[in-house]
Amino acid sequence: MSEHSRKYSGPERADGLLVSALRKRRLLSDLSDARILTLWAEAVGPDVAAETRAESCQRGTLTIVTGDSIQSHQLQSRSRDIIDKLNRLAGQELVRRLRFRVGSLQPGHDSPNDRAEPSVRVTDEELAAHPLDEREWSEIQGLTALIESPEIRDRVRHSLETHYRADKALRSRGWRACEECGALVPPEADAPRCRTCATSA
Repeated sequence: MSEHSRKYSGPERADGLLVSALRKRRLLSDLSDARILTLWAEAVGPDVAAETRAESCQRGTLTIVTGDSIQSHQLQSRSRDIIDKLNRLAGQELVRRLRFRVGSLQPGHDSPNDRAEPSVRVTDEELAAHPLDEREWSEIQGLTALIESPEIRDRVRHSLETHYRADKALRSRGWRACEECGALVPPEADAPRCRTCATSA
């Protein structure tokens, strides 16, 4: 089969195409991770969501803040089902592991020692304020054209649109590209490289 006639019809290949596209665009991986935070309540239901807080998701590990260790243990026992539902809702595998910690359920109320690096959050209003131009739409169409399944193609196209818009929104806030890998670095960061590149140096 020639390269031009290859078709992608399965979820795994569709996800592979999405990953390839995001790497090509050199988008911050945290943009993918941040999407999962908005799906936590839907995955666990309103009762659990009211007593927990999805704090951050980095490299496939979703950190959840709970009110006490008992609740952490109860949710840990359900982690496999929760992970499966989160990834199903996201339409791709974004979460591989759940990490629970006891803390304040109000963002910003933990002690400095407990506080993780702020997660990337882009509001619906910000996404709407950064429409894609003709070149970006064309690029998305080209990246998804090889996907045979209409359902998977639409899902990947929507994910790419969200990533492109979020990238533009963060750049408008002053985020800049890592000089080594191109991932976005927050404006308050002192180093010219992202944490991943600085750590691996």
